[in-house]
Amino acid sequence: MIEAIRHGLTGVAQYGGRDGRQAFWYFVLFVFIVGFIVSTAFSLATIGPMLASAISAGTDRQPPADATTLFDGRGAGMVRTMFTLGLSLGVAKLALLSPALARRAHDSGLSTALALIAPALYTLGLVVLAANWQLLVDRQIAAVGHPDIALANLRSYPQVAVTLLEWSAAVVAVIIGVRKSTPGPNPYGRASFNV
Repeated sequence: MIEAIRHGLTGVAQYGGRDGRQAFWYFVLFVFIVGFIVSTAFSLATIGPMLASAISAGTDRQPPADATTLFDGRGAGMVRTMFTLGLSLGVAKLALLSPALARRAHDSGLSTALALIAPALYTLGLVVLAANWQLLVDRQIAAVGHPDIALANLRSYPQVAVTLLEWSAAVVAVIIGVRKSTPGPNPYGRASFNV
């Protein structure tokens, strides 16, 4: 597994060559685990002080409106931070996984152009997210304490578009990732990298 991760990290800018299924999926797992850890660490670092302030306001017997205002003010900052983090992690995943997906496609005899369908869909999702960033942040902030607004936000244009584009990219990547390797040499190289 370590070899697959090392191979994936050293081949970040290398779209040529071939990667076997096992090496590809180990690298994908590594990228998603690191993304999860980073996201969780940022979430805890952001939510922790906000919750501490809200608990402090409650134990100091402040009026409920004051505690809510304190929570909402910090919550707005948290939402902005999480959107920025999500966008940044999306770009990082795109940069790390696009070359690996191209090499995986080559291993099964597919062209780079077909392999770039998934990153193109994911990029489009990130563009829609970035273009509507402020709108989505404002909607999330307005939904604090209002489940009906939160549900309506999930069904709104930017959110649905981003979700569909990112899931479409994931489906294409899985289809390419599970294809069998072509035995022996193919037009993209001698043999695939396997672990």
